[in-house]
Amino acid sequence: LKYCFRHQIIYIKYRILWKDCQQNKMTQFEVQVDQYKADGNKAVCFKLVRSTKDLTNPEIDFHPDMCHQVFGDSETIFGYKNLSIKIYFAACSLTIYLAVEYAEKINKAISGGVEADDIMAALTKDLIPPGYLTNIDQFASRVSSDNEFKPFGVLKQAYTTEDDGRHFEIYQPTMDTPGFREFHSRLQIFLIFFVDAASFIDADDDRWSFLVLYEKFKDDSGEWRHAVAGYMTAYRYYAYPTGCDPASASSSSCRPTSAAATAVACWRHSTPSLWPTRPSWTSPLRIRSTRFNDCATLSTVAACYSRRRNYSLIQLR
Repeated sequence: LKYCFRHQIIYIKYRILWKDCQQNKMTQFEVQVDQYKADGNKAVCFKLVRSTKDLTNPEIDFHPDMCHQVFGDSETIFGYKNLSIKIYFAACSLTIYLAVEYAEKINKAISGGVEADDIMAALTKDLIPPGYLTNIDQFASRVSSDNEFKPFGVLKQAYTTEDDGRHFEIYQPTMDTPGFREFHSRLQIFLIFFVDAASFIDADDDRWSFLVLYEKFKDDSGEWRHAVAGYMTAYRYYAYPTGCDPASASSSSCRPTSAAATAVACWRHSTPSLWPTRPSWTSPLRIRSTRFNDCATLSTVAACYSRRRNYSLIQLR
């Protein structure tokens, strides 16, 4: 009996040690695999390049707010160590430079047969249109030739900010404007990374309206150029009694331009009448910009200055 009892104790100790070993092995495996996981929002790096000097300027880098539509709900990219995804835009023409850089790619012996995520396929299948560059020298050459870029469409409004004296212009193009369709296919990329639940529109529907905000700046040679600062799309649907009511479907700013300033500037121009521009989804920025736009629009109507009208507006807030 003593022998059996002692043997049982040894067996229990062996089982405990075996479980500890298995747990340690799993922990080591997980630690090893975690080195090949990357946060997509940190790995993706955007840059709006105005001159070739910006290519080596880390101060203008910015990262997406979200990437779940590209890399899945976890927003995690698997299979690469020290991953960096560079998506650079020429600030005027939005010519794209795309590069995926990493220190090491995982092999199947380490991952247990699981392959690394195909980053290029995820980015180029439905998001980045054909024509992007993978050679940095070619991209630098395109940036240098951006001085020939002219904004698409008709100039609708221009203004200068009071705090820093920056100049902005709003242009209204259409899909019939030569070159704008390709330009828009590159511009709308920002929506997926900065607007939750965003989707691409049917650009062939002629009821869509487009407003593009540019910052007018002087380059190193003193020449005026136009860098994309943001844009907005609005859909014109039937509304009684005017027959047409614009609804904002999406708006996006190209950082480091203020998103709030972009939204307000575009909305103010898209709603010349009393009809408020109704956003198709809500967010703190959308609500704030819409309220500002509506109040600014109503303030231009003489009828709103009567005491009775002002009282009604206050009550409705």
